[in-house]
Amino acid sequence: MKQEVLKADVAFRKVIDWLINHDFEVANVLPFNENRYMIVIAKPFNVFIKYSRDTFHNFGYQFRKEGATGVGESINTAALKTCIQNKVKKLYSIFPNGHIYSISLQDFLVNSFKWQQKEDTEVRSISIHLFKREDIEV
Repeated sequence: MKQEVLKADVAFRKVIDWLINHDFEVANVLPFNENRYMIVIAKPFNVFIKYSRDTFHNFGYQFRKEGATGVGESINTAALKTCIQNKVKKLYSIFPNGHIYSISLQDFLVNSFKWQQKEDTEVRSISIHLFKREDIEV
């Protein structure tokens, strides 16, 4: 039986509801990158939420010289600059299977590798194993 794919809008709503239920006061939501990325302006801190179509399966292969293994997650540097400008402290990645992972923006920046994709987009990629699996019901 095929697992149902979680849609981005439903996933974003679930994470925002989870934040509100965990004492976040949401003031504004700023979607961008064709509604696959979102910054939530909130107290006690701002968060970035990304809907990922899939993990970066070749992460370990591409960065093996740097000691990387396994799969990774990537975010384009333009989005990361937007996160910095909006004082984001935590990043959440949502995958179509409903799994949600988080990492601090600082940890992402310190532990990720910068590179150019074929489409000439500059991205930073990091091992998914550095993320924390969140217990958010989706």
